[in-house]
Amino acid sequence: MELIGEPADFRSYGSPLVPWLGRGTKHDEVRRFFESLFAGTVTQSADLNAVIVEGDEAVVAGELRVTVTATGRDYRSPFVLRLTVHDGLIVRHHVHEDSYALHEAIRP
Repeated sequence: MELIGEPADFRSYGSPLVPWLGRGTKHDEVRRFFESLFAGTVTQSADLNAVIVEGDEAVVAGELRVTVTATGRDYRSPFVLRLTVHDGLIVRHHVHEDSYALHEAIRP
């Protein structure tokens, strides 16, 4: 959390069934995002295909595979992460992924 600015623009959109998706700007909201994500999934793989940095902006593209702990189902998706770093702190963190596949992996 010491690398996260406040306010920060954290966004990850998708199904309301997924507790870590949504928006946050404050440290407690960002902390809940990471705690829910790491409690709700077990990472199987995360492969980076591209990292592009220009000034304070970065885009990371790749593919991930996780197991959803609530259901035991695997979730695979390409992803793009947009980051903005200002004065050494992350002030933007936008995740774009296959949110429908995540919905299907987490639904009861």
